[in-house]
Amino acid sequence: MSSYKNTIHELEHANAEDRRKIGERRVACGQLLYEQSHAAVLVEATAPVREELEGLGERIESTEGRIARIEEITARNGEIKDEIARARREVSRLENEVVPVFEQIGERSFELYRNNDYLENEYADEFRDLVRQQSELDEIEREIEEQNASGEELPFLKRLVSGGRAALLRKRRSSKLEAFPKLYRKAGAALCETDFLSAMNDTQLNQIAEPYLAARRRIEQLENTIAELDGERERLRAELHEMDAERRPARVIGELKERKSELEARRDECFGRLTDYLIDSASDVSQLPEEARDALEEIGRLEAEQENRQQHINRLEAAIEAEQVASEIERLEKRAGTLRERLKETQSELENTDTAIAEAKQRRDQLLALRGSEDDL
Repeated sequence: MSSYKNTIHELEHANAEDRRKIGERRVACGQLLYEQSHAAVLVEATAPVREELEGLGERIESTEGRIARIEEITARNGEIKDEIARARREVSRLENEVVPVFEQIGERSFELYRNNDYLENEYADEFRDLVRQQSELDEIEREIEEQNASGEELPFLKRLVSGGRAALLRKRRSSKLEAFPKLYRKAGAALCETDFLSAMNDTQLNQIAEPYLAARRRIEQLENTIAELDGERERLRAELHEMDAERRPARVIGELKERKSELEARRDECFGRLTDYLIDSASDVSQLPEEARDALEEIGRLEAEQENRQQHINRLEAAIEAEQVASEIERLEKRAGTLRERLKETQSELENTDTAIAEAKQRRDQLLALRGSEDDL
């Protein structure tokens, strides 16, 4: 029996595979005739199917277009994100690279500012900290010169006091000088935001500032690029919004692909119905394209093979069922034999019981006769 079941399984698997092939041939044949607008399917009976196919084709094409566009926008958004990140990294790098140049610009600019009285009021805010720092330094320098000039003429104890004062002044001078680089950088950065460089048009200052100016030109280009990319991203976002795919485009793509698969399955079913019409109407296949004729012949061959296998399956199932029935008959016969044995035993016991009853009645009658009348007792 197990070998029969294995054979049935193999035959059913072969039939399932042939059903798949038949389905493919049905679709291929119907699709070919529909797309070629062949006269065999351009009949009134197939009009509803052809009308449905036309609508399905438009819906599938529209769905494919939406999927492609969302995927295109998603990919482009990723590219835009990377391009903006690269541009911002370059801007940051350029901004860091020009920081040392600000110090040189500030130093040369302060030199020009001090040597041109007409600039005193125009850029006062930018140079205020440097002017104050320089003024304090000049005052310290003056005090140091006075200390040095009078130090030799003072008595010993006063010279010691004067020396301590001079050391304090030198320490303050050193502290003031150490603060200048930071103030130069601050002033240089502030002046680069004004027209000071172009107004002065100083050759040395222009040479010093050239790295900054080149970096600024490049930064402006990058910022324009970032603005353009942001604008493009916003337009793409609006387009995704119109397609209800702004927040979770991947999920929307999945839903659209699922819908497309459903539409394609429905379309294939319609193609198959066109082929079924040809088969059921017994159309003259000789007038069909060669590919369609081959598909129909293949369908006929596969269906015949399926029928043969199914008959084989039916015989095997009958054999299995016959074995099961034979086994049941054997079981029932054993049961019947057991019941017959029990019946014999019961019949013998019944006969013995009847004999015992008869003997008991005979004995009773004898005893009653011996007893006599009950009233005489």
